[in-house]
Amino acid sequence: MTAPCPRSLSFEIERNLHEADKVRRGFASFLSDNGVDSDIVNYLELAIYEIIVNVIEHGDIQCNDRTVRVYGEINGGLFSCSFNYSGSEYNINNHKMPNLEEHFKSGKDGGLGIYMIKSLMDEVDYRHNEGENWLKIIKSVN
Repeated sequence: MTAPCPRSLSFEIERNLHEADKVRRGFASFLSDNGVDSDIVNYLELAIYEIIVNVIEHGDIQCNDRTVRVYGEINGGLFSCSFNYSGSEYNINNHKMPNLEEHFKSGKDGGLGIYMIKSLMDEVDYRHNEGENWLKIIKSVN
């Protein structure tokens, strides 16, 4: 008899891109092991990686010595993943969604990470309190 798959996974990582890749791979394996459809695994893998990269590349430089905590769980057919990190407030829900036609015509390189996250996830929640950011993504995995 095989042991049941764990229903949650967590990481506490340093703010460097190698760590982001470790978390991405860890959650991809976790989701696959829990029978999540490969397309949904890919969406979640992309969103998780993009969030961590944004925290690392665009976060406050004075917080670079602080960790990023990531916790994900599957419960009731939903996968939720929370990111907790120190820094200035940046609520991605207040970020204006781009006009894609104008974006591509302008020749901009990048700048669509938040668009991808908000488009791929069922729900994105954010709060900031006393220098701590809490970002949570939710996706149905049924």
